[in-house]
Amino acid sequence: MLPHRSTQPSPAQPSRALAFALVAALGACGDGEAHQLGSIRAGFEPSEAFFENDARFLGRWLGQASEPLAFGVEFDEEAPIYAFPSGSSRIELTLVARTARSGRIIIDGALTFGDGEPPPPATDAKSGYPVGFDYDEFLSYGTGSDGEARNYQGMLPPLEGVDYPLDTNFVEEGVPDGVLQASYDPAGFLDPWCALQPPHPRDDGTFSVLPDAPGGIEVMADGTNRPCSGFGPNDLSECPEDMAELPRDEYIATYRACSKPGVAIYQMSCDRMYLSRFCSCDAGGCRGTPPLERARLLLRARRESLIGAFEGARFLNARGLPGPLGEVRFVRANR
Repeated sequence: MLPHRSTQPSPAQPSRALAFALVAALGACGDGEAHQLGSIRAGFEPSEAFFENDARFLGRWLGQASEPLAFGVEFDEEAPIYAFPSGSSRIELTLVARTARSGRIIIDGALTFGDGEPPPPATDAKSGYPVGFDYDEFLSYGTGSDGEARNYQGMLPPLEGVDYPLDTNFVEEGVPDGVLQASYDPAGFLDPWCALQPPHPRDDGTFSVLPDAPGGIEVMADGTNRPCSGFGPNDLSECPEDMAELPRDEYIATYRACSKPGVAIYQMSCDRMYLSRFCSCDAGGCRGTPPLERARLLLRARRESLIGAFEGARFLNARGLPGPLGEVRFVRANR
């Protein structure tokens, strides 16, 4: 390996760029004018907090988002419009105002991505949801194979056709600083399905959506509801008795070499097993697991439109890799 060589210019011989910067700075100091770093947009920097009329946000909106990290986009090119797996770029937003029992005004609504009809209500606890839905393909945008969903980590991308309820925003004098935050749970559509699952007690006194399987479970999610197994403890009968005393690396290698899979102790739908990760249970029943973080859409009203940006949301590109969306522009649906 070559020794690290500093890329900083020596004190005795400043680089050409550094010398130019010093000359420019000295020239600026000598012209007698005050300069401020950064930029100030005259007329757009309020000196105190303000409130935007919440009525400007209400209604049904249709929008599209740009994909700034799309493959093949050059620096000086405009980012293309993001498309969901169906090819649709449609993002529908509905915002409504209601009066709470306390008399306070609240804004909520729904967010829908892409095309397609909402899935029917969940009624089958023994199948995945939506019934027949291929999560392996969904989580790869069409290039997946068996086990794609099993290896997927992180927040779910939006499922086309699902109406995602928005969290409530309380508005007293209006929308603070003119930015409305619309939050939603990307896995919230699974809550009714989770409620159908029976809770299973565990040895530690907690409850799980799946029966205990000390040897692990099989997981696939291709929408076929083919059977997967939960296994009992691994068979260690051929392992050395003093294996636990081995150094960690040697223990792992020995365990893998001598252990055998346990026997299957139950079978159920592979899709059901996969979706169990989105549920949590107690003695009273099961429900959707509250997300560690909710996805957000921040909105500002501009003339007769809304402009926004997603935060904490997850979208996949055409190769199934996560990437951010750029600016989202909405126009009224009745225009």
